[in-house]
Parts: sequence; C-alpha cells; structure tokens
Amino acid sequence: MSSSGTQIVPWPAYIPFAGEPAPDLASDPAGVQAAYLTYASNLTSAVPEKPGDGSTIKVMTITYGTPPPSLSENQYWQAVTKALGGRPRRFGRQARA
Repeated sequence: MSSSGTQIVPWPAYIPFAGEPAPDLASDPAGVQAAYLTYASNLTSAVPEKPGDGSTIKVMTITYGTPPPSLSENQYWQAVTKALGGRPRRFGRQARA
C-alpha cells in the first residue's frame, strides 16, 4: 500500500481545553500529572453531536480473556453504541462455552 499521489492532510493543531477544572493536586515539573479526588460535577461534551449516522459500526477487538457477553447482555457495548450513534455488527467466530 502506498500513499503516492495522494495529498497528505496535516495533523490538527493542539488546542488546550479552556474549561478544565482546577485539580485537587497540582502537576509537577518532574512529570507527575495533575490529580482529582472527585469526579467533575459539570461535564462537557467533546463533540456537539453523535459522530455516527445510524449506519453499522464495524469494530475488531483482540481479547486474551473470555469472550465478552453478547450485545443484548452487555451494557457497556450498548452505551458505546448509543454514544456513537451507530448500529453494531458482530462478526467472526465466537467461542462456545
């Protein structure tokens, strides 16, 4: 595969988040990141709308543990699908119990 003959799109510029709450524990010049002792009370959305358009979302994940529960039994999978605004499609071979 080659990108020859294609226009290269530049990386987006980094824009620091202006609404970041003050941390409970400040960062350190040695590389220790700021820390929070409580969850933020006012959450901000990173995008104004769901990125999906209702079409099927295809994802492949390698897991080294037990297979995840099916979509109907997996609240996390359902929440991610809802947040993305898409429809999941499970494919591939599933392990049998």
